[in-house]
Order: sequence, then C-alpha cells, then structure tokens
Amino acid sequence: MSAVFRKFLKILAGFIALVLIYIAGVLIYGTLNDFQPTGIEKLTLKQRAETEIVTDSTLDFLIWNVGYSGLGAESVFFFDNGGFFL
Repeated sequence: MSAVFRKFLKILAGFIALVLIYIAGVLIYGTLNDFQPTGIEKLTLKQRAETEIVTDSTLDFLIWNVGYSGLGAESVFFFDNGGFFL
C-alpha cells in the first residue's frame, strides 16, 4: 500500500472514531441527565369557574378542508394517480 492510501485510511479511521465518540458521549450525557418527573403533583385552584359546564347539549363541527382547491382541471396531483412523479 502506498503512503498516501495509508494516510487516507488513518484520517478516515480518525473521523469514524470521532463520530463514534460523539455518539457515545451524547448517549452517556442523555443517560446521566435523564429527567424523571414525580409521579403525582399537587395542584391548587386559583379561582373557581363562574359558569357551569354544560354536559347535555349537542356539539356540531364543520371541517372545511380546502387545502388543494387551487388545483384546476389541468393540474396533476400525485395522490390522484395523475402520474406527477412517474
């Protein structure tokens, strides 16, 4: 093997070693600083609600999805099997 190729292999091995050391360091840091919140936290009310919660009424929702309404008849959208990416 030539000296240039050996030098390239050493640089490549050093780069791979640095990447592995970085990954190991991140994993060790994350393990040591893992946040574990307490199981139960006691909450206090600052004020009471002024109105009652209605539980016996019906709720109606309207979803107006116009995300692709800008596409005209000549437009091709790939989810419509239009062959945009083919």
